[in-house]
Amino acid sequence: MTTALPADFPYKDIYLRCRPKHSRFDDFDMRHPSMDTGKRAKIFAPFDALAGFYEMILSKEVAYVPKRIPDEDRADDLDRKLNLLSRLIQNINDARQRQIRLYVTYYVPCDDILSDAYGTLGQYVIKSGICMGVSLPLRRLRLDTGDIDFDDIYAITINNI
Repeated sequence: MTTALPADFPYKDIYLRCRPKHSRFDDFDMRHPSMDTGKRAKIFAPFDALAGFYEMILSKEVAYVPKRIPDEDRADDLDRKLNLLSRLIQNINDARQRQIRLYVTYYVPCDDILSDAYGTLGQYVIKSGICMGVSLPLRRLRLDTGDIDFDDIYAITINNI
């Protein structure tokens, strides 16, 4: 359904003309070559004028808490589990053979220097992985996903013993 143009429409003559047709390699095409598809895609790419601003705003929404000191029962439970793991896994071959999966809740201090919580507060993170060893002298628990200090551990869940 087309609507009639008003009689006093100022651009009526332009509107009634069709889109211009150009043949390949005519004078217009030589002066204005078509744009490469890859370059054309850049026109529609989003522009982030304030790079990193959104991430900074999100980092302010993280809820930081003070480090909790485990009570005596929890500390005894952690010591018992760490000693059990150190007896079960003497070397890397024991770790590969037993494949003991752990879920460790531990404290990570705030590392955002722009945050008010920097140096005083942190957050608790749960890391899962295969136990690769326990170093009692160094006081570190080794998982296949990274090492954790004993002082930062709040809870350990052993999945398959």
